[in-house]
Amino acid sequence: MIPAIERAGLCWPLIVVGDGPERGRIEAAARRGGHDVRFMGWLPRPDVLRWLRHATVLIFPSQWEEPLSRVLLEAATLGVPTAAMETGGTPEIVVNEETGLLSATVDDLAADVARLCRDAGLRERLGAAARVRVES
Repeated sequence: MIPAIERAGLCWPLIVVGDGPERGRIEAAARRGGHDVRFMGWLPRPDVLRWLRHATVLIFPSQWEEPLSRVLLEAATLGVPTAAMETGGTPEIVVNEETGLLSATVDDLAADVARLCRDAGLRERLGAAARVRVES
């Protein structure tokens, strides 16, 4: 995640909800790079949804074979556009260039994050299409 936001030139705060064994390493990388990354840890589901509801973009950097990620469905339901790695079941939820952006590499993810950050129209189009797809 940190290499992707560095390459994207992300200038917004990044909120990370959740926790895991890599947290310390990710926090250290964010500090070294001077990035505004706020680690919230594990939160109750209503709190997670409150954070997600206010998100401009969901960055889903998972590189392992996610069978089905609930956060992708939740983001789509809320109309939050997603930039995600194309792994596992992710392409079954995020349709590239239609309901979100899918990436094969960290460099591609960075380019997609940068696109979403600078293009409000793209964010709106992808988020709206994601919401319609989930509702249907």
